[in-house]
Amino acid sequence: MKVPTLDEFIIKAKDRGVKNSWVIEPKFESLYVRYIDKYIKTDEDLKIYRSVLDIANVTVKEEYRGTGVFTALIKRLRKEYPTVHIHVENAHADRFQAYLRKLGFIPTSVPDCLFLPAKISDS
Repeated sequence: MKVPTLDEFIIKAKDRGVKNSWVIEPKFESLYVRYIDKYIKTDEDLKIYRSVLDIANVTVKEEYRGTGVFTALIKRLRKEYPTVHIHVENAHADRFQAYLRKLGFIPTSVPDCLFLPAKISDS
């Protein structure tokens, strides 16, 4: 079975309800994502969000680490999929969490998980 690109996965997830997959993305060693509806609890509220891209496992290829690859991915996703929310789980490193906050992610009630609401919300 062919591993889809991230874009192929998102399109299939929207059309056919594919929920999770390892995906191919340039400059990434591994990327495992889910496309789901998700309850998100922050300091302000508890809400179910539709169309959440949940980044569950991510590893940038060593030669590209620290070069803005992850930032470019988030910016591309925001531009190409403005109604998709982005959730990052297992952000264990304090430095990575601080970095995600600089990108606009907000901490959730689940430890080491951060959330970036869609630019254009449909939920």
